[in-house]
Amino acid sequence: MVIVVYRYLLKRNMPTRPLSLEAIVAHKKRLIAQKQVVTPLASLRALASMQERPRDVCSAIRGSHVALLAQVQNLAPEEETVDIPYDAVALARRLVALGAQALLVLTDDNQPTGGIEHLTLATHAVDVPVIRQDYIIDEYQVIETRAAGADGLLLRASLVNAATMRRLISATQRNRMTEIVEVRNEDELLTALPYEPRIIAINNHDPETGVVDLTATRRLRPLIPAHILTLSRGGLYTPQDVAAVFRDVDGIIVGPDVLLTRPAAAGIRDLLHITTKPHPIDSDPPAN
Repeated sequence: MVIVVYRYLLKRNMPTRPLSLEAIVAHKKRLIAQKQVVTPLASLRALASMQERPRDVCSAIRGSHVALLAQVQNLAPEEETVDIPYDAVALARRLVALGAQALLVLTDDNQPTGGIEHLTLATHAVDVPVIRQDYIIDEYQVIETRAAGADGLLLRASLVNAATMRRLISATQRNRMTEIVEVRNEDELLTALPYEPRIIAINNHDPETGVVDLTATRRLRPLIPAHILTLSRGGLYTPQDVAAVFRDVDGIIVGPDVLLTRPAAAGIRDLLHITTKPHPIDSDPPAN
């Protein structure tokens, strides 16, 4: 099994070593403080209030046998950190054409092609729910997400304490968006459950160790009440990986490379009972 270890690459010639969660939080706090000088929270709220009503992420998931959610992020080699051509709009449209029923757009500024602008562009480019994937630690980022036009956001239980998680879930729901709370183990799950998140994503991949354990989904799923939608993510690269988890969940999250790989994508769509219209890129060439 291929194991992908996420790398958090800082821009502008900063070190490219993986960052600890503590370093990520410290960086985000500095960035939020800088943003608030340029765009105070009151101004951001005003911009958020001007956006169209968010699309319903839960309905998109419930409307499927097992929903397919795809990540919109740069596919360039990791060692390249600057000047990487990246078209978030083209990728978002392609993933929807390949069967994605919702998208998670990476906006982490630590990545060379991350940025909140990609969230806005993708939101206006497709007709499925668009969710922000970042390291969310403050209500400012929640309002920023709504101001960008997004329909939901990903919260990580590993990143914040229980009190902050409660505030972030509350802020997300007040802004009519949908929160997906990511958990990696029972402790994180039990921290999140009292605050009634609408969706929980079980991460089979620990980015700090690089270990993938697909049994995490099966272990944690029975602990989640039936009224909370459950997703599985991490380590889902092949139809065999998806087959190990899809019967236990309401949806799965995969990287863009999975859907752009024809055999894997076709096998996963078959498992999830997803049909798509033929696309020239995916069609076999005509026989001579």
